[in-house]
Amino acid sequence: VSIMLLLIFVLSSSVDAGGAIVGCEKLRDKTPTIPDREYWTQLRNAYIEAISPKRSTINWTLTSSSSEDDDDFFTGLVAPCEIRISSETGRGIYATKLITKGSSIWVDRYHAIFEEEGTEAFEKFLSIVSWEQACDLLQWCYGHLDDDDDKKDGNNDEVDENNVRVACVLDEGTLFNHGQMGEANVGYLTEDSADMIALRDILEGEELTQDYDTFDEDLNWFEKLIDEAWSNASWEQEESSRKKEKMEDEF
Repeated sequence: VSIMLLLIFVLSSSVDAGGAIVGCEKLRDKTPTIPDREYWTQLRNAYIEAISPKRSTINWTLTSSSSEDDDDFFTGLVAPCEIRISSETGRGIYATKLITKGSSIWVDRYHAIFEEEGTEAFEKFLSIVSWEQACDLLQWCYGHLDDDDDKKDGNNDEVDENNVRVACVLDEGTLFNHGQMGEANVGYLTEDSADMIALRDILEGEELTQDYDTFDEDLNWFEKLIDEAWSNASWEQEESSRKKEKMEDEF
């Protein structure tokens, strides 16, 4: 009985009455884990289930995890690097050897795009994965400019939100931290490619970073999901509502 009550509490503390993800803020006090092969498999399978195999934009099927033995198949990272955890920036990608300018860093295998306009498919995706995975995704995913939009000059005010879709990188490539313009050492191979290269020589032990401002577009409904999940206010409001309901039940 106690286990069942604990499970009910965990579920109630992570999803509000409307089904939105909440309470992610409390993860800031927890040391993050480094996602493993099983973690990425779960996310990719959930994406396929949410959007359908026909509409998937990733190089993956629901049988991929059992049919492929090559570890390289499971990541788009092709440069000598590893995931480390920093007390300042959390999870990040670091070079394990010198990476010369122009070298390939990441190839587009698991760039998952939710092509349909609106929230249904993405919210279904969040409902399939675990709460902690959903919190991760709401930090990692971003507004992706549809290829049909001819806006390329970086001025967000000119972007038609109808041409912005949610996108998520479902491998270690999502762990590149932000580097300000001029400081980022990883960038896109070409304007029309998602593949990434080294913008300069990257020394052994140096963190690989990219400039988020070169690809992250505003999408109001998506930003609202992030705010609801990672806001202290939303978590405190949910806790207050839950305590109020408990008191009313007791009386």
